[in-house]
Amino acid sequence: MWDILETRLFKFLSTSDTEIDFEPQIKEAYREFVERLIFYLDSETDNMKRIRTLNLIHIEIETVKSLEVSYGAKKDVLKIVYSDKVLSFLQKELELIHKELEFP
Repeated sequence: MWDILETRLFKFLSTSDTEIDFEPQIKEAYREFVERLIFYLDSETDNMKRIRTLNLIHIEIETVKSLEVSYGAKKDVLKIVYSDKVLSFLQKELELIHKELEFP
């Protein structure tokens, strides 16, 4: 479960260092994160584990986003944008799982 948070995207979002050409790197890290998460969700058959993992990622990303909004620099707006993208993706995946549970 925790290994999904050991991605480049989470590291980008949770560090205060930003490089000059940060945007291409965070875009690629986001793509890798989504692919890794989709692979996990497709391979895990226990819906409770899937939901717990999504909830954990949501909590971690929401925390990072809150800190960025409160204390981050204006140049770090990409971190907020990509945090929102991850949070939206997680919400949609949770909705899919709930639909699957509701209509097997």
